[in-house]
Amino acid sequence: MDSTGGPGLEALEHALPEARTYVRAFLAAEPLPSELLGEPLEPLAEDAAEAVRSELGDDEAARMAAVAMELVRDVFPSDLAVEDAASWPLCAALLPHVVTAAAHARRLSVAHDAAAFALVAGSAYLIAAHGASDGARSLAERALEIARAAPRPSELALAEANAQLAAVLLAQGEAVAARGLEEEALDVRVRVQGIEHPDTLGSMNNLAIILEEQGDPRGGHELREAALAGARRDLGEDDPRTLTMTNNLARSYFAAGDLRRARVLDERVLETRRRVLGEEHPKTLASKSNLAVVMTALGEERAARVLHEEVLEARTRLLGETHPMTIQAMSNLGATLHKLGEHDRARELHERVGELMDDAPTLAGYTQLNNLAEIRGAQGDLESARELHTELLAHARATLGEEHPKTLTAMSNLAATLWHQGERARAHELAQAVVAVRHRTNGAEHPDTLHAMGNLAAMQAQGGMPSAARVVYEQLVAARRSVYGERHPATVAAMEGLALVLRDLGKRREARAVGRRAEELGGQDPTRMLTRLRRR
Repeated sequence: MDSTGGPGLEALEHALPEARTYVRAFLAAEPLPSELLGEPLEPLAEDAAEAVRSELGDDEAARMAAVAMELVRDVFPSDLAVEDAASWPLCAALLPHVVTAAAHARRLSVAHDAAAFALVAGSAYLIAAHGASDGARSLAERALEIARAAPRPSELALAEANAQLAAVLLAQGEAVAARGLEEEALDVRVRVQGIEHPDTLGSMNNLAIILEEQGDPRGGHELREAALAGARRDLGEDDPRTLTMTNNLARSYFAAGDLRRARVLDERVLETRRRVLGEEHPKTLASKSNLAVVMTALGEERAARVLHEEVLEARTRLLGETHPMTIQAMSNLGATLHKLGEHDRARELHERVGELMDDAPTLAGYTQLNNLAEIRGAQGDLESARELHTELLAHARATLGEEHPKTLTAMSNLAATLWHQGERARAHELAQAVVAVRHRTNGAEHPDTLHAMGNLAAMQAQGGMPSAARVVYEQLVAARRSVYGERHPATVAAMEGLALVLRDLGKRREARAVGRRAEELGGQDPTRMLTRLRRR
């Protein structure tokens, strides 16, 4: 896009001096960035724009609407550029013009591809700047609608719109719908662009995220590795898309419990982004945050704290305290301080997170408010924790539905708090309900299902229900062995729980066999620990 508004407008002005006025009639009645028309110009008021449009014949109107749409599309930053906060002021200024120009393009049946791509870019900007909002979803849905409405739909425009809507839906917890859209996008890109095209590799990576969200970590991991290998080969190690895929593979390792591999990749991505993008680029700060989370899981809380504090300081300064990414950084630091035993400071941060969030929390906000409730509970303020968990559950049920993952998480957290308050029957009832829904909606081997089963088994074991606990623990050991492998800490923990339950049931030989195997795998034999305590 050159400084005079692009070749489309330049060529038009030679034949039609009034072109800039006519084009403005198909843009919003909002300030016009100089990048759009090549010079600062006043927008047309809505009534003036309507008057100009009414003067044009059908063909002329369609021509001007197409030029306006293509101008906006050419100037709007790309989906990669919108990840940089430096592009957000321009994106914000252009977004009303994207929406208005796309509406005219749709009405006059012109520039479908330009409209779809511009709406996709606008949706990507909203996600980067404000999270997966309803606005981001609306733009992605409009993009798909316009791409489908073209007289001869462009497969690549459809793929782009499908992929963007899939990204929003996934972030909003609708993994099933997201998967269908992403699979369509990947099919088109493989067929039209080829398996090694960067966009195809990106779709493979996105589908991997969805598969993991749906409880298929192995399928997702295989896709991630294939996508990353292709990106390294065709794009190079330092390409932003390669770095994104490396980061995502690290998240896959982290979810699978392979913390050291995750750390190696996170350190590599952080070093490269620091060198290529700079210390305070949003992607660099995201990498620093990811590495800090991994370090916390590895028990390196003090080093993680330094990174979290750096991220929080930078995001507060660059984005403001109320930005979702700043709130996330505040919550992450609070969680690490909690692990360090600095409960007062941790609670202070989490209370501030609660104050900064809207009364209607985002999906990410449920996690952050849950952290606040956990801090309150850890400090012995169980009643306050219970109140917040109850509020979160009621809101999730009303806005997301009874079976949404966030609703089930809120139900599980409330059950844990009730258990600690001595309301064991109600807690057990909630825990059973969570397991039943997780089984039905996610499957028996989804990580969330396995986590819920672990909670239920622990309650049953502690609540004098060893026979019921044994059934759940045996299922849990088998499922975790299948999903994570026998040496995964979660599998070993389930074996330790099973050993204790077997002991309580008087199955001493079986208990010792399971306990010894847990010890061989790096855990502890709880039956031996109890014996030593009794001998003292």
